Amino acid sequence: TDHPTPAQTILLALFTVGFAPVFEELLFRGMLQTTLRGYLSRPWPAIVITAIPFALAHPSMMHWPAMLILGCAFGYAYEKSGSLLRAIFFHAMFNGANVLANQMGT
Repeated sequence: TDHPTPAQTILLALFTVGFAPVFEELLFRGMLQTTLRGYLSRPWPAIVITAIPFALAHPSMMHWPAMLILGCAFGYAYEKSGSLLRAIFFHAMFNGANVLANQMGT
C-alpha cells in the first residue's frame, strides 16, 4: 500500500483543517443559511435545510447522516453566536480530530 509522504500529509492536513472549514462555512452558513434566514421566521428550518447540501457535499454516503447532524451543529453555533468564526472553529476542530485519527490508524 502506498503511504503519503510527510509533505503530502502536511498539505492534506492544512487543506482539511485550514481551507476546507473556511470555504465550507462561508458557503453553507455564510451564504445559504443567512439567505434562508431572510425568508424564514424561525432559525431551525434554515439550519436543517442548509445542513442537507452540506452533508451531500461530502463524498461518502455512509457519512451523510453524521454530516447532516454535524451541519446542524455548525449551523446552530453560527445562529447562536452570530459569527462564522465559531462555526469555522468547530469545523476545523472536527476535521483536525479526523486527521489525527487517520494518522493514528483508527
